Amino acid sequence: MSRSALRISAAAGVGGVVVCTALAVCFLRPESPATPSGSFLARPDVFVLDIPRVEDASDAIGKSVKKLLLNPLKGRNPSAASAAFHPEFLARFPAPDSAPGFLEAGLRFREYGETAGPDLDAGAFLSTVAKHLEGWAVIERASWRAFETLLTPDSTSAFVSAHLQLGGSTHSGTRGDLQGVVEAQVVSDGVEWKLRRLSWKYGTRIDSEVLPFADISAATGLTWNFSDENQLVLQQLIDQRGPNTVGGISAVDWNRDGHWDLIATLADKTAVLFENDGRGGFERRPLPFATAHECGNVALMADLDRDGLDEIVTGQVLSAESSRGRIGVYTRRSGQWELLPGALEFDLPPGVRGLLPQAVVPGDINGDGLVEIFVGIYSHAGSRQDRFSNIEAYDGADDLLFVNHGNLSFTEESDARGIHSTQFTLAAAFFDLDADGDQDLIQVNDYGPNVVWENSGSGTFRRDKTHPFVRDPGYNMGVCIADFDNSGKWSVHFSDMYSHAGNRILRLGGGLGPELLRKALVLAGGNRMFESVPGTPGGWTDVGNDRGIAYADWAWSCNFFDFDNDGDRDLFVTNGFTSHTNPASPDY
Repeated sequence: MSRSALRISAAAGVGGVVVCTALAVCFLRPESPATPSGSFLARPDVFVLDIPRVEDASDAIGKSVKKLLLNPLKGRNPSAASAAFHPEFLARFPAPDSAPGFLEAGLRFREYGETAGPDLDAGAFLSTVAKHLEGWAVIERASWRAFETLLTPDSTSAFVSAHLQLGGSTHSGTRGDLQGVVEAQVVSDGVEWKLRRLSWKYGTRIDSEVLPFADISAATGLTWNFSDENQLVLQQLIDQRGPNTVGGISAVDWNRDGHWDLIATLADKTAVLFENDGRGGFERRPLPFATAHECGNVALMADLDRDGLDEIVTGQVLSAESSRGRIGVYTRRSGQWELLPGALEFDLPPGVRGLLPQAVVPGDINGDGLVEIFVGIYSHAGSRQDRFSNIEAYDGADDLLFVNHGNLSFTEESDARGIHSTQFTLAAAFFDLDADGDQDLIQVNDYGPNVVWENSGSGTFRRDKTHPFVRDPGYNMGVCIADFDNSGKWSVHFSDMYSHAGNRILRLGGGLGPELLRKALVLAGGNRMFESVPGTPGGWTDVGNDRGIAYADWAWSCNFFDFDNDGDRDLFVTNGFTSHTNPASPDY
């Protein structure tokens, strides 16, 4: 699919086809200019800046919209939805056929821009919505999530910008989804908030013409085989806000038979090899980890000694004695796996214990054909104490760079090579960012800005403090790189967090200066994507909003791959977080 179509295709790849997965359609949220008072929907010139008061009102508005409008629509009772409207209600909302559709990978897309008219009364609006829902046997999702609430001083009216979503499935099992940004004026009658004006700004309708993905994990053997008791213990920990990341999955060709196998890990607990049988299933196989402590968050397989056989590195710190820490390498000798417990040895600062490695990344930093290993460390036992900052934190842990000298001999040389950072590293990637023939390093950090380490060409690095990737802080979770449309231009995607509450609060200003407010909005703004554009400052331009990939809630790992086998690469982003047993309690 084309570069211009990435916005809607990425949306479909994440959720338009996947069963029980939220559709991650992403919307550009331009700063709205002041609306003339005589227009269809006027923004208030004066509004409340008291954040708790506004948040209470926003919560009450959301509950009224859900109760009076969304629940009746979901329950196929449109007449009951009439209670959601003020007597003077008017709407501007797109009819299903008001935009041309096009087919891509079995999905039919329609993009709706801002609707200029006609103005719809309550009956006409509900009739238009009903046309969108025609053919859906079940309405599975109906949501209203405000990212801006401007409350008038008398608390009787508010201007709201929100993400509106309606999604369902047909009798044949195909799915449909309507999602867009709306603006509304709501008025309080003393009990409920009623809609007086509603205006569609932009969004997308997606209808699947093929059956959605089905979860075949159990049928193919991809299961942990957890007992009910283990699941209960894990859920109890989640309810207590205990774990946030517990492991990971690596795709490898374990036996070099041309089929992808999977290594799944639960840190400090267990790890399983799911070997592809070549017939659409997987068989559980043991890994060479002798103890639970050897199981890390990730597993890297790479040929580190150029003997044609892959080694395994988990990044797990196997021992921390005195001033030295050790990470193991697993290699095969005479057909048997052997642990080299001190293959990756490093200096351990005084008092630093409980290191949490989150990234193990291969690269060739000096062009000698040997694979170096970068280990991104998220934190240690003393992190997140008095010096911790949610916006820019530097009390994580020092990352490690192991230089390969051949024959599985490594030395840790991060400081000597110019790399020193104690941020909260979650991911990393080696890539030639400046097209000078060597591999630079992108360090992806939670709680702060990313770091670009520019390679001098000899395997030493300098921190590029002006690179576009590092100008703003973020809650960065993942990175992936591709020329997704075969245009010769590289794109770098960073997974990050989108916060509706953060956007609502920040749009009130709160006394922040322009630059701090801009940075804070970036923090709450979600995913980002940069494209290589020669001649621009830094050579890269942020196109995340233009490509529509920004809004995806709590995003984690990401990957470009050819979802529909059409020759270009689509974007998949894992999204979401743990859920509390009690729906009324916060998930995290």
